Amino acid sequence: MKKDDKITLIGNNDEKIYISQKAAQHSDRIQNLCAIQKEYGDDAQEVFCEGIADNEILKNIVHLLEKRTNIDVSHINEEKEREIEEQTKLHHLVDRVLRSKNYDLDLVKKYLIVADYLGVPFLNNVLTNLFVWAHDKNTVQKVIQGKKLPKNVLKSLSSTLKKHSENNKSIADCLKKDPEKHGKGFFLLASINILQGIELLPEDTESLDLGNNEIAQNSYGLLFPPQPFKQFSFLRRLSLRLNNLQVLTAGMFQGLDNLKKLNLGFNNIKSIQNGTFSCLKKLKKLNLNYLDMSELNAEIFKDLDNVQELDLYDCKAKINNNTFKYLKNLEILNLYESGLKKITAGTFNGLSNLENLNLSCSYNLKSIDKGAFSCMPKLKLVDLKLNKLDEQSKKEIDDFCKKNNIEVKWE
Repeated sequence: MKKDDKITLIGNNDEKIYISQKAAQHSDRIQNLCAIQKEYGDDAQEVFCEGIADNEILKNIVHLLEKRTNIDVSHINEEKEREIEEQTKLHHLVDRVLRSKNYDLDLVKKYLIVADYLGVPFLNNVLTNLFVWAHDKNTVQKVIQGKKLPKNVLKSLSSTLKKHSENNKSIADCLKKDPEKHGKGFFLLASINILQGIELLPEDTESLDLGNNEIAQNSYGLLFPPQPFKQFSFLRRLSLRLNNLQVLTAGMFQGLDNLKKLNLGFNNIKSIQNGTFSCLKKLKKLNLNYLDMSELNAEIFKDLDNVQELDLYDCKAKINNNTFKYLKNLEILNLYESGLKKITAGTFNGLSNLENLNLSCSYNLKSIDKGAFSCMPKLKLVDLKLNKLDEQSKKEIDDFCKKNNIEVKWE
């Protein structure tokens, strides 16, 4: 790079690191420092980066900013969509921060500075939540009072600490005021928006209802704490229905070795990572109704060998051949109001133990291939009420079901 094409960044140890003008434009912090030096008549080509004592941090910042410069969004037309695309890709660039799972005080403080220089609000939000979650209240307050972090980071820490404290108090008050709601091993919690504080519950809790709250994730899809249920190895039933979950991530349900029923209905879930349910070896009933995904990938259900009932009510996700191939012990499949338009001979591959299939009110369903039910030798009941199947499909289904002693509901 020519001299005019680069800026020299100087850390606390006076070592110089070079960054292109183009990459520097992606950092409001660096731009502000340049502006200040120009105001005082100093050479804006050299910038002292306050608060960065570790040269490796500065190198990481430059690396990520240079990489961000090369993000290709040329295929996106709308300005807002371009911005979303760039932010999404940048989130992946800083993914290693979250994957390190190391919430050491000094390390998190360093990453908070990185987030500030990169101008990534979501990372600031993630780390402040993790920091407050991983450390006691007094430790967090000392950091805030020390005022050795950027102002916006300190403001975020204070806000997060207050939010977590209020949530903890809400849970504690709920347990104290309504003991009659909580039978032995059963807890029903209301008016919470994060899972911080559920560690106040007994470790031998067997049933936990967190439905109809405002539990949400950050823009990266992370819950707080990131593995909220790891202490509940005795938990058998968990309901998170009617919340604001949009992304299910691998590790979210880590430790739940004995869980048998999981209700995630009515959350507008847009994405489920492969391996999300792989730790739930004893799960028998899974409710995923009202999915907002574009497609159901077979790998989502891998390792769910013991699941007997799957509820996909109002599922608009595309269902492919072999989507259910891993659910070899499934007995009940609810596809009521599904978005299925056609059922092929391979749609239900792998469901060798299925007994009850609900396809009612699937208003887009117009045809079912001959032999589509042949892979389900134990099928006893098919509900096909309120569909728009063609007459040929209806006749073939009737003939097949009569021949195999399967009950069909048309009305």
